[in-house]
Amino acid sequence: MTALKKLTLIFPLIISLSSAISQTPEKSSSNIFANNSAPFKSDFLKISATIFIAEPEYISRISWKTSENQQTDYFDAYSGASIKHSTKALKGIMFKKDEKYLPKGLFALLSFAFSDPQSIQSDKLTITRNEKDSRQLEITFTHRGIDYKIVTDKKGYVSPQEGFFIRQNQNENQSEYEKDVPTELPEGTTEGMLNDENNFIYAGKLKIKYSYFDVLTVKGKLKKQKRIIKQNNKIPDEKIDEPENQETDKDGAPLLNPYLD
Repeated sequence: MTALKKLTLIFPLIISLSSAISQTPEKSSSNIFANNSAPFKSDFLKISATIFIAEPEYISRISWKTSENQQTDYFDAYSGASIKHSTKALKGIMFKKDEKYLPKGLFALLSFAFSDPQSIQSDKLTITRNEKDSRQLEITFTHRGIDYKIVTDKKGYVSPQEGFFIRQNQNENQSEYEKDVPTELPEGTTEGMLNDENNFIYAGKLKIKYSYFDVLTVKGKLKKQKRIIKQNNKIPDEKIDEPENQETDKDGAPLLNPYLD
């Protein structure tokens, strides 16, 4: 058999093998968390995001890791979406129906790492340094009619319980920012009312840095923590009302009730 005939036979085999590989489903976290009603079982969430603010030609990206999965994602200009389509997976980690395990503002900020770079301008992402301490940042932006504000401490850290704020309306006369925190347990909640698999929040700190090269980074590890029921419904001790005009003896001791036998 000549070399040309061998090549003619082998070439279609290579093409069909390449096609089969390209159609093999990717092991993506979006499959793991497709059912958003299922409890998320990882004990931690590790985040590392890099967002190029003024240089759209550089590729922003996000890496996140759990005890079950890890993913690196970035914007794909050809498809107009993230290359790994991990948005749904990340949402499944942070939220479940009406439950917030992390602030909405954190997800919105991380979204800049795998969204169209034009969203930085369209969402009016603004980063302001504290004049006295350049590590302290205030970050504001508006996405789909919701205003977000993130304020770090003097060392550049935020936590899920501190530093995130939200305003549901762009109307300047409408209201001030409200705290954007994980869902709190309503008053009157008891242990028997809770589903242990979903009764948690994330705790820890994230470091947010803004370099003088207009690069914003978000890094840190958050750990799963059970929500604690506040003991604010304790029944006070019973108080016995004393008669206003209680008769006393010469030593000031109250006399026995004359109506009792």
